Amino acid sequence: MKYKIYFIYTDLDEKKYIGATKQNLSNTLCIHKRESKNMKEGVVHGKNEKLYEAMREKGEEKFKIELLEQVEVESREELTVKINKKVREYETIRQGYNK
Repeated sequence: MKYKIYFIYTDLDEKKYIGATKQNLSNTLCIHKRESKNMKEGVVHGKNEKLYEAMREKGEEKFKIELLEQVEVESREELTVKINKKVREYETIRQGYNK
């Protein structure tokens, strides 16, 4: 299975969100922006909570997406390992939007 590992960021700060998708990156960003709008303030729960709160606070139009790496994996578990490696490398839990 082929995936794109990407990060979402804004020029307003140094924080990033790292994720993976099979889709093209512009569609992926649109989905994240739509989801951030659909979640009511105070009701946000889940793995993207920090990203979606930041999108609402700073303006979702200020967020961009960029490809980090294209990977081919045999399983979802292998993909998770690769994502977690990037999350650690960029410190996006402590200093970013990953949870």
